[in-house]
Amino acid sequence: MDLLRFRSSVLSFIVLCGVPFFSSGAVQTTLEAPSAVLKPDEGVTLSLLLTNDADAPATQTVPAGLGLVARLGLRAEAFTLARVSGEPSLVTIAPKSYARIAYSGALPAGMAGFVVLQDGEGRFGAVALQINHPDKNTDATATSPASTPASAIPAASAIATATATSDSAADPVPAGSSQAPRRSASDLGLMAYEPIYFSVGDGGGLNARFQFSLKYRPFGPGNDRIAGEHWWQDVYFAFTQTSVWDLHSESNPFYDSSYRPSISYGRHEIGPRFLGAAFGYSAGLEHESNGKDGADSRSINTAFLRPELRWGNLDERNWLVTFSPKFYVYLEKDDNEDIAHYRGYGDYALSVEWKNSFKIATTTRIGTHGHASFLIDASYPFNRINDLIPIGWVHGYLHLQFFNGYGETILDYNRRDDTQIRLGFMLVR
Repeated sequence: MDLLRFRSSVLSFIVLCGVPFFSSGAVQTTLEAPSAVLKPDEGVTLSLLLTNDADAPATQTVPAGLGLVARLGLRAEAFTLARVSGEPSLVTIAPKSYARIAYSGALPAGMAGFVVLQDGEGRFGAVALQINHPDKNTDATATSPASTPASAIPAASAIATATATSDSAADPVPAGSSQAPRRSASDLGLMAYEPIYFSVGDGGGLNARFQFSLKYRPFGPGNDRIAGEHWWQDVYFAFTQTSVWDLHSESNPFYDSSYRPSISYGRHEIGPRFLGAAFGYSAGLEHESNGKDGADSRSINTAFLRPELRWGNLDERNWLVTFSPKFYVYLEKDDNEDIAHYRGYGDYALSVEWKNSFKIATTTRIGTHGHASFLIDASYPFNRINDLIPIGWVHGYLHLQFFNGYGETILDYNRRDDTQIRLGFMLVR
């Protein structure tokens, strides 16, 4: 039964990963806010308070940077503070004692009012800052929110207060301007989902494969790395189209297209690290079909769970390794009853990326009857190529794709396709 196979696929992963996310070490970590009222767009220095409640000394690694989220009403912006020069990267804390590490940097531009800062998942608590409006010159007082100790401001209360005072935020439209500000895709809750590319090859005749993929977050911030304050703010709608275009036949028809709308709930990062990796997940429902009828009609409905483990950090270590298997169970497959023989019950995705350099991503499917497929997407930034050869193309990536195995399209899910090597342009990787 499909459901039993799905459970067995993910059971070992849950057993391995479930416990560490709820464990806590001897060292407790808390953010501390400055007491002064800040001016707009000026730098800020925060402290990370490391408290050792154990009866033995504890050694703690101190991160080089703090990835934080600044919240002002419905606005949420991610930013990073750097560890102040001279602060240690490793600290040993005596029993029943503490250490304080300073971080500094710039806040997101244009924020004014009562701003709440927290790490992406709120594990360090929340701190409140009072930032004056550009047209005000209010001195800090003992009653200002920023003068309250960080430990006295619960995360939920701080965020609620920031939301209540969001009407005092600086207006992004200049005074006297009749023109509305331009809105980016993230302002509308739109963001890239899977890779977006167009590449051409010659396996079995000249052909092209292209993919377009977006997701929409109706209730939360326009950045999927920032967690919502409520569960419904982490709901996403997504759509992906993958097409193979026959370029060698007369009239150049599209050979087949796959249309995949989905709805999911996802968190970029939850809990402590597991095996040195940051952990996130998404789970939801997905439909896939090719829009054809008769003998060429293909469609499936699936429920999926996609955990994600990430080692490294592009900002701090200049490299990132991601393992993100997508486990699924078939809810409906009447047009192609034996599809699990060729696709199996999972897409096993592994990628390695170097900052502003190469990224190599692989996706493997293993069917229940020994059939399999293997996809490699390699990319390199055009701006790096432009440094060597002044072609003037600075956006996007050079894309090299390799495919071997069964079912490159859903139409041919049960047929072994010609090996494909394609070269082209990748917009999002």
